[in-house]
Amino acid sequence: MSAKTNTGEDILEPELPIVDPHHHLWDRTPLRVTIPRPAHPFYEAIADVQRYLLEELLADTGGGHNIRATVFLECHAMYRADGPEALKCVGETEFVNGVAAMSASGIYGETRACAGIVGNADLRLGDAVEDVLRAHIHVAGGRFRGIRNSTSHDPDPEVLGPLMGRNEGLYRDANFRAGFKWLHKFGLSFDAWLLEPQLPDLIDLAQAFPDTSIVLDHVGTPLGIASYSGRRDERFPIWRDNIRKLALHLPRPMERFQTDCAILHGRRKVRAVRRNCSARIPFEGLTAALAFCRGDHRQHRWPSAAEFWESLGSIRVVAPPGTHELKRIISQ
Repeated sequence: MSAKTNTGEDILEPELPIVDPHHHLWDRTPLRVTIPRPAHPFYEAIADVQRYLLEELLADTGGGHNIRATVFLECHAMYRADGPEALKCVGETEFVNGVAAMSASGIYGETRACAGIVGNADLRLGDAVEDVLRAHIHVAGGRFRGIRNSTSHDPDPEVLGPLMGRNEGLYRDANFRAGFKWLHKFGLSFDAWLLEPQLPDLIDLAQAFPDTSIVLDHVGTPLGIASYSGRRDERFPIWRDNIRKLALHLPRPMERFQTDCAILHGRRKVRAVRRNCSARIPFEGLTAALAFCRGDHRQHRWPSAAEFWESLGSIRVVAPPGTHELKRIISQ
């Protein structure tokens, strides 16, 4: 009998080795966070997940797929309470490296959680960010891989809800770019989170720093809620064309352009998004697709890791033919 997800779907290629490239860890239980109702769909999705640590992560990754390792993405968890402001973010890397060490002991199974760590540092510090990057690398036990700074912003406050108030235009800021140049010097990548209308900012950044590895989070966050509701036919070609432009400025794009999941595409079930939003996006050296939404906002839950990886079956690889390159990407 074939392995199945918790929704009863057959697991495709359960032996395929996978590295999960984007997850978070947090414990908000001591903060007793109360989320007012009705809440923004993003808050609705995470309202009941006050604690997500190694135990919860392994419960998700243990759903039947062969997930060999994971990469932690910063989420402002466990910052230091004391010390210089610029270095408080290093507390998150210390915390995650401890979780990674627990996993590396092998007593929790074969999956190596947090084998890679992407942290946070305020790149607007300019040259002063060098000390912050060195601190991250020092405490990470060889696991530190990069930095994420978000510039996700929209004039409509209902689009981002609780995430409103981030730095509009950050990727074009001169001080930010003075700090950004240090990433390549340390061999670090940059994770970018912004919204679909902001993609030209990232294209401009990629043009200015062609040697720095850039990871695009949430496939550029296509929008389908608030003032963007019902505008898919208008916005989708704009998103597609900007993704193509971005790819042209990334050398070796199959290695440097990664996507995970969109989270702001309205109240649709995972199956519906998989069916209705998948798209073929051909361009030389890179294949990508908006194929799913990692949030069942109608039922206010995240899908399991098994459901998430099954949804990759909706991605349509255009070139090269077959799934060899896709397998190579998700295995590495």
